[in-house]
Amino acid sequence: MAITHPLRTHVTAPAAVPAPGGLRLALCATALIAALPYLVLKLLWVSGVEVGVHGSAMRGGTMVGVNLLTVGMEAVAGAVALALVRPWGLRMPAWVLVFPMWVATGFLAPVVLGAPTAALAAMVSGQGAVGGGSNSPESLDGWVFALVYGGFGVQGICLGAGFVLHARARWGGLFRLALRDLPGTPGTPGRTGMPVDGARRVLATGVSVFALIPISAHLYWAAGGTAGHPADPDGSASRFALESVFGLLPLVGVIGTLILVHRRDGAPARWALISAWTGTATMFAWGLWWQLAGTISTPVTAGKDLRGVAGVGGAQMLAGAVLATVLALLVVEAAAKQGAAAPVRSER
Repeated sequence: MAITHPLRTHVTAPAAVPAPGGLRLALCATALIAALPYLVLKLLWVSGVEVGVHGSAMRGGTMVGVNLLTVGMEAVAGAVALALVRPWGLRMPAWVLVFPMWVATGFLAPVVLGAPTAALAAMVSGQGAVGGGSNSPESLDGWVFALVYGGFGVQGICLGAGFVLHARARWGGLFRLALRDLPGTPGTPGRTGMPVDGARRVLATGVSVFALIPISAHLYWAAGGTAGHPADPDGSASRFALESVFGLLPLVGVIGTLILVHRRDGAPARWALISAWTGTATMFAWGLWWQLAGTISTPVTAGKDLRGVAGVGGAQMLAGAVLATVLALLVVEAAAKQGAAAPVRSER
């Protein structure tokens, strides 16, 4: 008889999963509403209405394509928010929900942490609002950044909290896992056997060491280094805040992953899982974005040498993908072993 992994398919009995409570409904509705200003601006720009835009920043076929791509990304995030509260979301194979939510976490977590910090740093340093006051003729008004990234911040918080509530109802046992419940306890035969578990630990450790290269690059840029990064003397304070987040979140993810593959005791696994989830997602999502930014010429990036940023992005994207694969295998095997797909509590 074939064995079905709980994170790869449906829940056993959708009727057994509690209906979404008022809090989850409110969170997901707020996430959808928070995305509207961004969608409206993008659709206006695609239509040729250059509100909040200086020069030709949003003109040309390339920018239309980029704007349509980001509209599509936001539409996927909206679909995820709906799936978290609708019955059809329970019938979806779990990976269809988990993968886009992981990517969304990667994009939004640095915004939630970095945007307010960058804005505060810019104001304290007397540089004004992030993105505003630029001398470049191809730029956006400061209010555009405040509106868009403010919406992203609200969306990130609400979408993340809504997903946690959905996951608690659908895979409640995962929140009770201890580190010793994960497969491959050192020194004892695991469910997959020691050769596989040993190889997984070696792979995770090697890739974690490799990930320190792009992490170090971000921390170097945060400290004011300019090698491999477009010169940005007017935005040094906000760049320090943003690059620090882009360096520290992946570092936390690496530490979480190493704990998950090496440590086996009675400590709860959830904090290491959250750290690994967020850090690997940040590496992958923003690494992919910087790869695209370094290869696609737009009016906004014209004249900037983004090869260094693209190279760092490619390295961290690869590291994030591999470490996330290790994380997924650990969770799936532990959930299958513990029967963690059974819902354990209702929402308030």
